[in-house]
Amino acid sequence: MDFEERAVETGALRHIRPDFLMWACVLALCLMGLVVLYGLSASPGEGGQPLFRKQVRSVLVGFLAMFFFYSLEMEVWRRVARACGVLALLLGLSVFVPGLGLYHGGSYRWIRIPLVGGSFQVLDVMSLLLSVHFARYFSDRSEGELASWEGFWASVKAISLPVLLVFLQPDLGGAVWLGATAFSLYVLAGGNLLGSLSLIALSPLLLGLVIWAKPYRFRRFMSFWDPWSDPGGSGFQLVQGLLAYAMGGLWGVGLGQSKQKFYYLPAAHTDFILAVLGEEMGLLAVSFVLFLYFVLFVRASLVVLRQRDRFAFLLGAGLVVSLVFQTLINLGGVTALFPLTGLPLPFLSYGGSSMVTSFAKVGLLLRLSTLGAGDRPAGGGLP
Repeated sequence: MDFEERAVETGALRHIRPDFLMWACVLALCLMGLVVLYGLSASPGEGGQPLFRKQVRSVLVGFLAMFFFYSLEMEVWRRVARACGVLALLLGLSVFVPGLGLYHGGSYRWIRIPLVGGSFQVLDVMSLLLSVHFARYFSDRSEGELASWEGFWASVKAISLPVLLVFLQPDLGGAVWLGATAFSLYVLAGGNLLGSLSLIALSPLLLGLVIWAKPYRFRRFMSFWDPWSDPGGSGFQLVQGLLAYAMGGLWGVGLGQSKQKFYYLPAAHTDFILAVLGEEMGLLAVSFVLFLYFVLFVRASLVVLRQRDRFAFLLGAGLVVSLVFQTLINLGGVTALFPLTGLPLPFLSYGGSSMVTSFAKVGLLLRLSTLGAGDRPAGGGLP
């Protein structure tokens, strides 16, 4: 008998309906993304209609993934959590295997899919697998063990290995995303407060050294710091994105009428899809998108806070933190609040790997939303 069955039997939990408001927010975000991508059919530089058709397929596969992950009980994920960690490391290593890893845009971030053809980005899958793995890793350890210095350094080493593999691709933004998500789980699990604060305080210095060590990273950082100093060079993409927001105004220039997507704005369908949406639909549409993300993350957070089982709580927290950080990193990058990283905007940007794994995360959160707290005291725990 798994913990869900035991919990329901003892009154610790009751099965309730899934949170359909979360599902509705995801559906609305996907539809808005598809509308923007359909408008790119008028943009020969971005591939137009093929992008839209591929994204529709990705959304459909994502829905299937969501329903599949929703159908599995939490005990299944508890049992396979260690295997998920091993698989994540193997995926991180696979990009360096000749003939399997794909080199594109200056890094090895994709692997080929044998027989079927095509490829997928390993970072997205790793983020899902590591959320499951670290939920089990930290839930198996008491708060006292995690709060000790031995537990702190052991956790740092466990987190560092997959982060290092992503960093070596190289993908600094992805490494920061994975590391921040996993370390947030450590803190939520009751980790060493002094060690955590010290590491957070040192992070800007470490990131600064990493950025300074590579000229291309330094140029990208400087373009974020002052994109207008080189608007035709390193700051071109960010400047064009900001111009897209400005030209959209409050109401936008109309669907399919964006001028920035015509060669002016690189990665209009991925990193900067929100800029195209802002130009075509205006500030009101951008505000609506932000509202949808806010509602989605608040509802998901409430689901997580309702969990009595330590593993279920940490798994849900990891999924929410992962999606929140990914969203904030993208939004910050396209609005000049953070350096550009290349992370897509969940449910909105073009990209099959990100779309399917984001749906899978929501499927797990919807599963957790069906587990409501019963009448037992909050400190009662599960047998």
